[in-house]
Amino acid sequence: MASTILPLAEIPTLSLLYRLRHLAAAATPQVSTPSQRLNDIISHVTHDITRLEVDCIVNAANESLLGGGGVDGAIHRVAGPNLLRECRTLDGCQTGDAKITDAYELPCKRVVHAVGPVYVMERFRGGPGRGDVRRPETLLRGCYQRSLELAVANGAKSIAFSSISTGVYGYPSVEAATVAIKVVREFLESHPQSLERVIFCTFERKDCRAYDMLLPYVFLFLPFSNRSSLWVFEPEGIAEKEEIEKENNPANELLIYDAIVNISLPLNRIFRLPQPLRRKKQKWVLAFHIPPRSSPPVFLMRQHLNQ
Repeated sequence: MASTILPLAEIPTLSLLYRLRHLAAAATPQVSTPSQRLNDIISHVTHDITRLEVDCIVNAANESLLGGGGVDGAIHRVAGPNLLRECRTLDGCQTGDAKITDAYELPCKRVVHAVGPVYVMERFRGGPGRGDVRRPETLLRGCYQRSLELAVANGAKSIAFSSISTGVYGYPSVEAATVAIKVVREFLESHPQSLERVIFCTFERKDCRAYDMLLPYVFLFLPFSNRSSLWVFEPEGIAEKEEIEKENNPANELLIYDAIVNISLPLNRIFRLPQPLRRKKQKWVLAFHIPPRSSPPVFLMRQHLNQ
């Protein structure tokens, strides 16, 4: 069964992942200066990339651009035959480069087709003793750099990357994620107004673990702000609202969350989650967090109180 379409507003940023304790601060970070702006731009989500409602997704393509297995085949299947027709006009693509097309039946607006390196072949190209072990990294960097440039040149404000070359092309997940994260940070620092969201979309567990491990080393943890709000809900509606200070009320420590629900959803959908709570006569206590800039507010369910 196909996964549901995931709107951009429901893809968690690193700021939110830190707040939810899904990411932990790195013990020995690779950069010295944390950035709230970058933490509000970068996301990591494990999902089917063909179901992301963003401006642009990046396909892990082959040199023919005519479709293949894995994520490449999935993108072509969901987009429909018109994507293949457009790709036939592009005359292929060199490894380390990328080209852009329309998205057709996909929920995104554009597709960047990036051709990643076949790890072992590129690493030992030229024969035993004559290979360049840095060649795969150079080519993979080119994929991410060119994809970002194409997205910005075509007016995209949000872009989602698949894990390029980590499937049958054999690029080790940790090494590939290291390249991707560094290129994205360098691009965002040199083009600060270019993109509003950059999403690393993983599917395989090995890729998910690699990003969870590496992201805190490059996009550093920042302490949470001191102030938030508590909203107490009953099944019938809002019961009360209270402004509190975190340091004066231990109950407002953001420790464990049972669910996360976007404020843009209708309230009756909030009241339907989760089922075990709905069956009982309880109040739901939710921390209400308003992120900076254009990110949407979110409800963070923190605990429930028996009545």
